Amino acid sequence: MGRRPALLDAAIGYGWGTSKGSWRLAPGTSPTDPDLVLFRGPQEAYRVHFSPRGGDWFVTGMEPTTRNVE
Repeated sequence: MGRRPALLDAAIGYGWGTSKGSWRLAPGTSPTDPDLVLFRGPQEAYRVHFSPRGGDWFVTGMEPTTRNVE
């Protein structure tokens, strides 16, 4: 799959390289799903997409989402 500069640009644009609070798995999200909803700090939420490759998991996409807790 190789490097994906657009993913790095998106992460930088979302401020993922700065400390804005701790990251945590959203309630009701299974840690084994390939698409995770992660909360950061008191207001931010992101849907992060992963794909397996060998014995590792790689981020294949991400976007902001709402913090709805069902």
